Formats: sequence, C-alpha cells, structure tokens
Amino acid sequence: FIYGNLEPYHLIKITSIIILISWFLHHKNEGIKRAPQFYLMVGLFLLMCILRWNAGVPILGHRYMEFYKIILLFLLMINLITTEERLKIFIWIMVISYTTLAFVARHYWTQTPYYWWNRGDFALALLSVIPLTFFFIFSEKKILTKLESICYLIVLTLITLRTGSRGGFLGLAIVFLLFLIHKPAMVKKYLILIPIGLILLNRISEKEIQRYETIKLYETERTAQQRIGAWRVGLKMIESNPIIGVGTGEFPVRFFNFADEKDLEMVGGWSNAHSMYVQIAAETGLSGLIIFLILVMVTFKDIWKLWLMSKKSGGQNKACQMGIA
Repeated sequence: FIYGNLEPYHLIKITSIIILISWFLHHKNEGIKRAPQFYLMVGLFLLMCILRWNAGVPILGHRYMEFYKIILLFLLMINLITTEERLKIFIWIMVISYTTLAFVARHYWTQTPYYWWNRGDFALALLSVIPLTFFFIFSEKKILTKLESICYLIVLTLITLRTGSRGGFLGLAIVFLLFLIHKPAMVKKYLILIPIGLILLNRISEKEIQRYETIKLYETERTAQQRIGAWRVGLKMIESNPIIGVGTGEFPVRFFNFADEKDLEMVGGWSNAHSMYVQIAAETGLSGLIIFLILVMVTFKDIWKLWLMSKKSGGQNKACQMGIA
C-alpha cells in the first residue's frame, strides 16, 4: 500500500500528459521521429501479447501491460528532447521526483521496515538517477546549482545504501568507479565528497554492513542459493520451450512444473527468475530474448555515436540538436 503511494513516476506521468497535449498541437509542423528502438519495443510488446494469448491466459490485467506506457514515453522523449536545454529539464524532473521519493520513503522508515516493497527494485530506481546528478555537478556553472546537485547525490546514495540491497551496493561501487575513471581531474576538485562519503558510511547500520559482507559468501548464502535455484528452473523452461517460451508473466506460475526436489530445496518455494535475461528467455523464448538484446545493442551503438560526437564538438548541444540523444 505504501509502495503504491511512493510510486516515483507520477510527476513524470503528469508532465508527459501535458507535453503530449502540446505535442499534438504542434507535431504537424515538426513531424514525428521514430527511432529503431521504438519499432523494437513495439515488436517485443506485440510478441509478449501473442505469447500470453498462446499460453491461454488473459492478455490484459498483467503488469507487463505497463510496457506500453514506456513505449509512449520513449516516443515523446525522442521527439521533444532535441536540445540540451530540454534534456536538462527532463533530467531535473527525474532527479527531483526520485529524491522526493527517497525523502518520503525515509519518513515511513520506522513505521514500515520494508517500505520499498522490494529492496532491489527500490535501490535500482534510485541508482538509475545517481549518474544524472553527476551530469549536473559537471555541467552546471552556478555554484548553488552544483551544491544542490551534490545534495541530491548524497540523499540518493544514502537511501540506496540503507535499503540493504546488495545489487544496489555493487551498482553504487560501479557508478563511483566509472566517475573516477571518466573524470580523474575532478577528484581533486571535489575532495569535499570524501568526508561526506565517510559520514554516509557511518550512517549505515551494522546489520546492513553484515548483509553487504555476504556478497563474498554466495556459495553458502541463502538468497544467493535461491537465485541459483531459480536460474536452474529458468534454464529448464528455456530448454522445453526454446522458441516461444512458457508465456509472458508465467515464470512463477509454471515454476512448480519444472522444479525438482533440489530446486525446491534451494529456492524454498515459487520464485521469479531473479535475472532479466533468464526470465525473458524463459517467458518469451529465444525470439523475445533476441529482440531484447538487439534493443540493448542498438542503444549502446547510439550512446557510442553520441559520445564520439560530444567529444568532437566539445559538448552535448550539437549532438542533441542532431537528434541522437
């Protein structure tokens, strides 16, 4: 119940509706851009619907239907974010809405220990915005704006650590490592972040630290074994239905049909795959997994082109104007 009230996309949805109305009023003059990712996402969504119908379950009413909202949001983004200024507006919406989510979550801290519903999902949501705060720290020239961005970074980092998500912890380590690799000259400039980081670590409870230490004990740690067991079941689903899978959203439903005694002993009950790639392959077969992997590769290709163009032009503005962002 609380997680539903903390859902982070409300501000983005409201903004998207307003933008959509404006876009419909002006799109005749500007035309409509459709990136390759749009067609891949539409194809994957239609495949998910067909495979759910093929599995004999209702097409509507499952959470995968949220995917169509992501497709519409993506279409709006590629048509509206054509300048650096528009990109910054969208990033500010993301950073402010997620930081607000973190503050509200902290308010419910003592009342509901698992206010995030799923600690991994909540940590992932916050973690996805942290690189955007780095963007403002690097790009903004006003000192107050930089300080504001540092405050957002601190809040998002602290709450991510406090979720106790080991995946979130590893993600944070990777993000900050990439920061050091990408901007080594900035390290001296932002030495103030070191004492701030020590203060943040001091706010982490001993129980949470002990949970993070279990990362190196994956061979005996209970939840790690549950994941390995779930992957074993997923591989069996893929083997039995390699092309079309068992049906979108059907992994936990069909779990007991494929799990043996060892799997049940490792997992302890029904489960999701705990792996995006295993779950997609198990539910939509290799056909769905291939479309998804192509989507990822095309996106990385665009990121690489944008990176090269940004280095060549000395900034992001020219790249954004050419529509790659």
